[in-house]
Amino acid sequence: MPRNQMLIAVGQAVLLSVLGWTISHHLLNSAYQNASQHHIWREWLDAMDMIENATANGTVSSNSSFNNITFTDDHATFYWKTVPRDILFTTIISPLYYYWHIWLERSFPARPRPVGTSEKVADDTSHEEDVIQKWIAQGKIRRASLSWWNTLVKWTLNLVVGSLWVAALHALLSDLYALRLPKYSLSSLKWDIPMVLAGSFIGIAPLSDFVAFLVIPAHQRIVFEAGTQAVWEVFCSAFVGLFLPWLADTEFVGMIVGNITEKARNETQPQLGHLPSLPDEL
Repeated sequence: MPRNQMLIAVGQAVLLSVLGWTISHHLLNSAYQNASQHHIWREWLDAMDMIENATANGTVSSNSSFNNITFTDDHATFYWKTVPRDILFTTIISPLYYYWHIWLERSFPARPRPVGTSEKVADDTSHEEDVIQKWIAQGKIRRASLSWWNTLVKWTLNLVVGSLWVAALHALLSDLYALRLPKYSLSSLKWDIPMVLAGSFIGIAPLSDFVAFLVIPAHQRIVFEAGTQAVWEVFCSAFVGLFLPWLADTEFVGMIVGNITEKARNETQPQLGHLPSLPDEL
């Protein structure tokens, strides 16, 4: 039974993750395509293209490449490369993350186990919870008070230790998937530790984790976290679609893009006056 619950939870978590990735991908692509039609972004991309070409060979390209600039994967790359890779990684990491939550709950239970709980269900967290709920409904036992200390300890461990081992495992899987030696990414991970820790406390994760440790059973937490993360990604992607047009219409951005465009034109104009003159004898 516990193994079946784990497989069901992993399948649901992967499905919710794929749903979030897909919706977010299409929202972001739509947002960037709409933004690229705004004259401010077209001018900025034209200026960047002029500077890049001037830096490369000292000449100015007659055709701007702003239409070739992509901010996200194209649909073919996304569906045939990115999604299969991420599904594989999530399928490998999720069972370990499931048992990580089971261990956290057993080591730091949200509520002390009532006296009289059968030992034979102690290895099945979900079944034990069902038995306790049944006994409470029958009046055999009283529900223990929530341990805020244990909840805070689990929350902190998950955001710090949990995020680190998940990031390390993801880096290892990325190397193996790309047929690279794992030692390079794992050695560079130590420099990424501050970013990983900072990222774990930004976004929806701190709130969703805290709610999960309060009200969600341990065997369903990976599903809850995957669902909240998918909703957060969709929300952020939709926000980008609303934010970019507003940002392009601000006076501040218009001034910055105007200055960059003017600078690019000045730097890429042919400096004919500095060409060496030919001798009169020739």
